[in-house]
Amino acid sequence: MPTAAKAQELRRAGVTALAAEYMTMPDMLASLDMSAEAIGTLEAHNTAKRYHQEMERVLELLKFRTAQLHETERPRVLHIARFSPLQVDGEKTLIDAWIQAAGGTNAARVTGNHRPVSFEQIAVWNPDVVIVDSSAGELPATSPLRTLSAFKQQKWWINPKGVFAWDRYGCEELLQVQWAAKMLHPTLFADLDIRTAMRNFYNIFFHYHLSEDDISRILAAKPPAP
Repeated sequence: MPTAAKAQELRRAGVTALAAEYMTMPDMLASLDMSAEAIGTLEAHNTAKRYHQEMERVLELLKFRTAQLHETERPRVLHIARFSPLQVDGEKTLIDAWIQAAGGTNAARVTGNHRPVSFEQIAVWNPDVVIVDSSAGELPATSPLRTLSAFKQQKWWINPKGVFAWDRYGCEELLQVQWAAKMLHPTLFADLDIRTAMRNFYNIFFHYHLSEDDISRILAAKPPAP
């Protein structure tokens, strides 16, 4: 279950339930281990172990390369969860964790997921980059968000979506941190090939071979081809 409260509610009804809620990278890995333990197979444990290794490798690479960045070199990133009503993701969230891991800072000075906010507040924050959740919908042609410098300078990106939205609470977080690092610091991560990383990830963890069209669609947050 996504929250401890919901898990407890099921337990009171006599149903075995585990709370898989997490807000940080370490807690995400702990949740993964809990799932593997619940499944109880050798394959589940081996898969969790492999994921741990891959995530630790990627995070170490990102930490090493971004360590010398000055605060002014870390783009202020606003993550928009929804356009109507306007909501953003703030601090103490997994979104905040991957923004920081990728060498950015969270422009939203609020705490939690899906926090309501006004355009005027976003204008005050004036983010360098805006990343939009793939489920946010289309930005209205009359939206004042189009006046932001990030929009005008084409620093406005739709987040990829595969089996699940990469930017939210799922295992594709491993790809999200790499994609975000590459987008925020293209020179620093010039050798990071996100398409190769995707191909390897889905082969290893979903036993699925992506076509070039699959990869392009995921990166564009489009559904599979009919």
